[in-house]
Amino acid sequence: DWSSDVCSSDLIMSFTIKYDANIQCLKSHFTGTMDVKQTKEFAGELAKHALEYNCHFLLNDLRDAVIDMTTFELYSMPMVVANEGMDRKWKRAILCKHDQLATLGFYENVAKDKGWNVKIFTDVEEALSWLNL
Repeated sequence: DWSSDVCSSDLIMSFTIKYDANIQCLKSHFTGTMDVKQTKEFAGELAKHALEYNCHFLLNDLRDAVIDMTTFELYSMPMVVANEGMDRKWKRAILCKHDQLATLGFYENVAKDKGWNVKIFTDVEEALSWLNL
């Protein structure tokens, strides 16, 4: 198990990443402001753990995140996370709140257009079912 907490003068964010051996899935939870810099750090740690555990199923809980990205930054995210070691073949379910659906739905469409296996959910059980776990 691994977790990271990062604080700076103008924003606070933290995330946890845990491998669930029972269902062979990396589960992560992100809290606070999620901009490009924090997403790079988060994606880099997810990639390290996915490789360490040889795990290609990821459940990212962003319900406590505040997405702070422009449309262009969201459009660029698939390339940004790839540069941090994420693999487009990994199956990744992203949990969000209803008020994040438009923003993260845009990301999902862009990522799918670029060959990523990612889907947005508001329900944990639906996300796990899609992951076949």
